[in-house]
Amino acid sequence: MRGQVAALLGQLHDAEAELAAALREVAGRHADDAGTHHPCRTLAGQCDEHARHLRDQATRLGEPPPAHPDRVLPGAGAPRWGGPGAELLADLRELHLRAQDVSLHWVLAGQAAQAIGDQELLGLVSAAHAETRTQARWITTRLKQAAPQVLARD
Repeated sequence: MRGQVAALLGQLHDAEAELAAALREVAGRHADDAGTHHPCRTLAGQCDEHARHLRDQATRLGEPPPAHPDRVLPGAGAPRWGGPGAELLADLRELHLRAQDVSLHWVLAGQAAQAIGDQELLGLVSAAHAETRTQARWITTRLKQAAPQVLARD
């Protein structure tokens, strides 16, 4: 059973690392927007910290640490609207989907930690999942702030 939990932690690690890479890419693309750039950099650091803790937990459970993926944000596809800000909305939408995926992985990790009675892992899950939910709320708030300015233009 611990092997399956360690495999789940590897998947969660990869999801966190991919979210960190996506946040950094969005921060770079929107360097002139301090309300996006700086928070994205901060959130990427949180994801990196989560991934580091997950590597430690996988090792503790007897699995080799997962590799850090070098994937970047593939983009949400061309938005059906255009003009200034459309890329920001597409980027934020993609970040939202990635954050929700990470959040679901944390839910599974929490259930696994409870099932095997691993209090150390449960502590990590509790703290990191709370941060991930906060990240998702920030992304949603940023979308709500940007959408009217982009979508209400003629």
